Amino acid sequence: MTTNPDTLKTKLETWVREGTPVEPASRIMTKHGFNCKLEPDPWTHRFEDRALFCRRRNAFMNRVWLVVFTLKDGKVSGNKYYITTDFLRACYEHWVKRVRSISIA
Repeated sequence: MTTNPDTLKTKLETWVREGTPVEPASRIMTKHGFNCKLEPDPWTHRFEDRALFCRRRNAFMNRVWLVVFTLKDGKVSGNKYYITTDFLRACYEHWVKRVRSISIA
């Protein structure tokens, strides 16, 4: 898996296009090694809004890829993605909490 954000963006555009229903999007990302689940969308202020969070982790390098697909009417309407590497294995949980709290800050 790439550590280059531009390469990841290109792959995501190929794998899951806008308008893809949430279930096929989850299956496609799972096929590429991600674990996906629906969670509250941290970029809206309404609890009922959901986003598809897809995470992939390389335990050896302690590298994490996080892709958040925003949804509208049960279909992908956009994405945000993050790549992080923590060689000291100190910040992963803090990083995940920070991403989830973006809309609160």
